[in-house]
Amino acid sequence: MEFVKTEELYQENEADQMMYDFPDLLEEFKICRDYLGAHLINLSEDEFHWVPDELGAVSIAQHVGHVGFTEKELGKKAEVVFSFRLDIHDDIFSETDACIRPQDLPTQSEIMDYLHQIHQTFMDDIRFSKKQEALFALINHTYEHTRAIRHILTDLGHEVPEHQPPSNRVREKESDDETPLYCLPVYAN
Repeated sequence: MEFVKTEELYQENEADQMMYDFPDLLEEFKICRDYLGAHLINLSEDEFHWVPDELGAVSIAQHVGHVGFTEKELGKKAEVVFSFRLDIHDDIFSETDACIRPQDLPTQSEIMDYLHQIHQTFMDDIRFSKKQEALFALINHTYEHTRAIRHILTDLGHEVPEHQPPSNRVREKESDDETPLYCLPVYAN
């Protein structure tokens, strides 16, 4: 599964293309993050780090770490100031196309703490810069990774949360398989 690079997310979705007000995007980002979080409940350490047999597949741990990394990097472009200590996992989570052995990844609690710290800093500062394009890109990026996590959970035999995120703005994109890809559409003004 190939993912869009962080730079492409930010450059292609400029603020002048947004039809969404900043408060609406904040609400959508919360919905999106809650939707991701619902997929991460009750996972064991082994399940969190399990790598599917498919060529190029990565673990839930790598997906979650990459979501955090991308939020941090887009946050920096939106003038959010992060502690340098949050750069500790950049080399591991900057790409999702290289499968990393579970024993070479941080623990589940370390990754979740990393994700939480980044998200907290981002949310505290983004309210001041009001960079719509960063929120828009992060919403769609997170939905993309949540879709991949749904695949892994299905392979593990886990029940997956309800299909549709509870949003009237998010749309389902057509996909090649049964797992839906949700996105916040771009509208031209």
